[in-house]
Amino acid sequence: MPFRKISIFLLSSFIFLLLLPFIVYLIYPNINNGEPIIFIVTWLSFSISGLTFYYAIRTYYSIDSVNTLTRMDGNVLENRYYSIPFTSLVRTYRHFDSTRLQNQLFEELTIRFKKRSPRAIEFATNLQYFIDVIVVFPYLFQANEASHRQMEKLIQLVRKKELEFRSLSSGNLLLIEETVNLLDYIVTYQVARSKQQSIESTILDIRGNMFQNPVTQTVYQNYIGLYYLRTAMKLIQNSLPQKEMDLQSVEGLQYFVTNDQKTTSSTDEKIVLYLKQATTHFTAAFEVAQNDLLWESFIRYNRGRALFFLSHYDLNNDSWQEEMTQAIHARQRLVQLTQEVLSHSRAHLADCFYDEYRLSTLTYFNFCLAKRLSILDWQGNVKYEAPYYPSLTRDEVMMPTKTATIPRITILRRQLNHVFTKK
Repeated sequence: MPFRKISIFLLSSFIFLLLLPFIVYLIYPNINNGEPIIFIVTWLSFSISGLTFYYAIRTYYSIDSVNTLTRMDGNVLENRYYSIPFTSLVRTYRHFDSTRLQNQLFEELTIRFKKRSPRAIEFATNLQYFIDVIVVFPYLFQANEASHRQMEKLIQLVRKKELEFRSLSSGNLLLIEETVNLLDYIVTYQVARSKQQSIESTILDIRGNMFQNPVTQTVYQNYIGLYYLRTAMKLIQNSLPQKEMDLQSVEGLQYFVTNDQKTTSSTDEKIVLYLKQATTHFTAAFEVAQNDLLWESFIRYNRGRALFFLSHYDLNNDSWQEEMTQAIHARQRLVQLTQEVLSHSRAHLADCFYDEYRLSTLTYFNFCLAKRLSILDWQGNVKYEAPYYPSLTRDEVMMPTKTATIPRITILRRQLNHVFTKK
């Protein structure tokens, strides 16, 4: 019997027991004077016992209800074998229009946290879904205030739901709390990145060792690596003679690799420390997600960039070129797989993955030109030989396209064409 019905039944019984002696007295007014008092006291004692029993039952069901709401047995956040259903994700969000895709994802997440999270275990499942799709957030939420408000509103909804569960029980919900903290940081990171603002270090406060799910571990390690990489890049950028110099352009990179920066030894130590920390966390993320092509393509690219800048300070570190070519190859395979899943039909995610391939390739071109090294393919064969790089301008990534989901591609392509025009 549900707790609400039991409460009504017991409360009604108590009221009846409480009124019963008075009803008896009215029916039998000729009872001796002492007997009504004994009778009433007896029934009152019995009523008090009944009330005690009622509150005991109520307490029992309250505790049981809290345990039911907050029980986390078998939740997906603790599943050590969980993986992202990448193909299912691509099929679900296959819209060609980015606005429709954004609205679909936002509505899905909103419904999940508003209506489909009655218990902690469902809330944990929906948190995991949020983490699964976080990889495509940069493509869906553009750099405008409306998108930023959507992201912030969504994380506020998640935080509110988390606080509801924590008000019931905090002991077994620490994993949920840290997962929400991670999502909160990622949303903040994406907003700050699109606004070109500095990134806060709140991710260092997250107890990442609690994460058992491999996907959550991967996301955590990747984003903490990105924090260290961006911190190092900011110090390097500030060391350039002109603060507005584009460190991602060929000219900016050439200046970086051929000139000693105006930094103190302590600043150099910080840069090296941050870059090494970044590569350590990217490596940890890769080891967890080595069978996940989607995350491999992102992690290898991030680690390749960190290793490139680290090679300027650590001459014994020259593995960046291999890492970048492997990142490009992983992204190329991701594009091919996406096209197969979508039967070669157009979709916004497919365009985004192809642009990620173009971005990583153009970045690698810039790195090689800056160091005057021949450009290799993923098998180590020379593709474009230094110092003239014949036919590079005719590479597919140098060709203009009708759509560019990543504005940076157009800038890099124009800068590279300008370099070869000058030659």
